[in-house]
Amino acid sequence: MQFRQELKYVISEPERILLLRRLNGALAPDPYARPDGTYLVRTLYFDDLFSTALRDAEEGAPCRQKYRLRMYNGESGFLRLERKIKRMEAGAKPSATVSRAEADMLIRGDFAFLAEKSDPFLLRAYADARSGALRPRRILEYTRAAFVAGEDARVTVDSGIRVSERVCGFFDARLAGRPLSGRDGQCVLEIKYGDFLPGWLPALLDVGNRPRTAFSKFAGGAFYE
Repeated sequence: MQFRQELKYVISEPERILLLRRLNGALAPDPYARPDGTYLVRTLYFDDLFSTALRDAEEGAPCRQKYRLRMYNGESGFLRLERKIKRMEAGAKPSATVSRAEADMLIRGDFAFLAEKSDPFLLRAYADARSGALRPRRILEYTRAAFVAGEDARVTVDSGIRVSERVCGFFDARLAGRPLSGRDGQCVLEIKYGDFLPGWLPALLDVGNRPRTAFSKFAGGAFYE
């Protein structure tokens, strides 16, 4: 399992527009992006009966994990179940693809089929689901602009972040959600790299004096009665 460093910053919509102007002229776009350089990410997050993943994210616990089901550009032909692991500022995402039918079972909170898999990751997911009584909790959707910065670094800018507790609507053409944290225009800049951060990259991104944050979209999307 490979861990990568993750530096995160919350920026405004005007800052995002100015930043993308610089990045579009200086960095190569993600090869999997749409012609406009972006792709749509929709993620269903799971949590246990005690909301452990949510509480850990809210408190900025140095070591934490959560499971999520992810879809890109509304294409249900490629779905991925991930275990997002955080160790301080480093992160790893062991994962495996699942079928649409299997995703439908996960959305219903049914993890039993994972016990029949041979993939060690899926077997681990089954064990965690059983021991923690994992259940689907909320959907997050956003538009991501992604760029490649050298051989081992990547820059992403997420905007239009919306959240919904209607987990059965994961495959709906349009997410019936609300702006993250009740605010439009909140964007997230992330720098992800392995062993080496190009020295010129922070200057290009203009993050020299900007405070880093442990901001979590999952926690930011929590809804309290």
